[in-house]
Amino acid sequence: MRIPGSRRTWLLSILGGWAAGFVLALIWALLITPLAKQGEVADLTIPEGTAAAISGGQPSRFIPAQLLLGPNRKIRVRNDDVVAHIVAGKTVPAHSSATIQASADAKSLTCTIHPSGLIGVGFDGSPGPLAVLFMASILGLPVGALFGGIVHLTKKLDTGEPTAGASIAAV
Repeated sequence: MRIPGSRRTWLLSILGGWAAGFVLALIWALLITPLAKQGEVADLTIPEGTAAAISGGQPSRFIPAQLLLGPNRKIRVRNDDVVAHIVAGKTVPAHSSATIQASADAKSLTCTIHPSGLIGVGFDGSPGPLAVLFMASILGLPVGALFGGIVHLTKKLDTGEPTAGASIAAV
């Protein structure tokens, strides 16, 4: 089956626009997570008085409700409190530090530093393939359609033949 010329122009324009959008989205995905972030470790400091505040029913003022972890999903916990605390199942003794690896599917971690017993976890990683395809579509399809419209209009205007009623004047 042969696609007529004008439909082929539209199809190639839209596919070309989508391909250009895909390249831009791929560059975006590669730049959004710099290689330097791969070694980042999230810091969590447990201030002195946290255990006393929690036992009194008060939330600790300086502990975030959620941690944003890098691609390696590591947390460095520094316990400045006078009692040991548990974060993600690991006991961190008073006045010491520990590095903890969060699981890839964790949405929250158990902890003794929040009255609820949980701290939320979010992952700051590179966008997935669906995000790249979505970005390619919202960038490329409108650009391709615009380019197809311009090419289609240009072909209609520029047929290469003189228009009816036009005469060529001898100079």
